[in-house]
Amino acid sequence: MRADLRLVKKALAQLLENACKYSPSDGPITVAVETNGVFVMTSVVDQGNGIDPDEQHLIFDELYRGKDHRQMVQGTGMGLSIARTIVEAHGGSLSVISERGCGSVFSFTLPIDPQFIPS
Repeated sequence: MRADLRLVKKALAQLLENACKYSPSDGPITVAVETNGVFVMTSVVDQGNGIDPDEQHLIFDELYRGKDHRQMVQGTGMGLSIARTIVEAHGGSLSVISERGCGSVFSFTLPIDPQFIPS
């Protein structure tokens, strides 16, 4: 794929940093990478408290901080917005699947350059 590696690393680092902030200190954080031949998908899985369904569409907005975490965890509310901007600038997307009490899975896709797709 064609990507600014420095920026993609920054997006991934943001997801990992959030997983560390919102997970128990002894909870595992898993990173998985897979491809379907058109996109590469990178996922960060945590064992945190999860995100309220009503807030999941808001967490990628600039300066938004989850109502349950505003006082508990330091941050500016910019990290996920920046990560989304980086991923989308590369033609990809960033999403979350989360359930209260069960943790979260943040995933981003980046397109594979067509010249590298076997014919």
